[in-house]
Amino acid sequence: MKQRRNKNKRLPGPVLAPSWPRTLSLIVIVLMSIGCLSFFVKVEQTKSAHSIRVSAPSQVSVPVHAVLTVAEIFRQILIEHPATEISGDLYRMIENGQMIWETRASNGHFAEFWILPQNKTGAAHSAPMSVLTIDPRLLYPENLAMAQLVLYHEYQHVLQWQTGEIEEDTFRIHLRDEKNPAHLCEQRRQAEVSAYRNECAFARRVGLTNVLPICALTNAAELEAAIVEKLASDVNLGALCR
Repeated sequence: MKQRRNKNKRLPGPVLAPSWPRTLSLIVIVLMSIGCLSFFVKVEQTKSAHSIRVSAPSQVSVPVHAVLTVAEIFRQILIEHPATEISGDLYRMIENGQMIWETRASNGHFAEFWILPQNKTGAAHSAPMSVLTIDPRLLYPENLAMAQLVLYHEYQHVLQWQTGEIEEDTFRIHLRDEKNPAHLCEQRRQAEVSAYRNECAFARRVGLTNVLPICALTNAAELEAAIVEKLASDVNLGALCR
């Protein structure tokens, strides 16, 4: 006798796994995606902190819209500096490790030449090391002319130190130290007046007097007075040196 089949009986379907493992997998994938995104954001932020996007044509020979590291831009500015003392001597000092250079944001000045004391160099011979600190704003394309003047000015301090024109201790003290001895303050004034005088001669020679207006003065006495007036409010001298 044939058994009647139940037409309403459903055929067995595929066995479904519990839903929670799939949900867990989706959560893991989402979290991994967020982690990767955060990683790339952090990398991009790190890159931007050590690089500058050159988005406009400038006198520096770098590709338009190129992203260069701070070191690459500084190196290019040195190499293409109109003064051979900078493109030659200063560039070699930095490339050969005879001078340390660093960037540091500053409110009052764009650059600073100083001597690292012997006990802080970490070198086996404990020799003093020259240091050039520059404000990162100098590396912006629109500040190229200012950078050329500032580098020339600071190089004058290098020469003053090398030749002994200005005693070494003058460059060892912190420029904002209010305990500077009187004779070092006088040395600092002499160093700055001489550096500005030479910087202005360079500015007139290459046509950059518009960057530092006092450099347009051709009368020696007037220029000297303008430099002294500028130094009266110069944070580089420190409160007791002004």
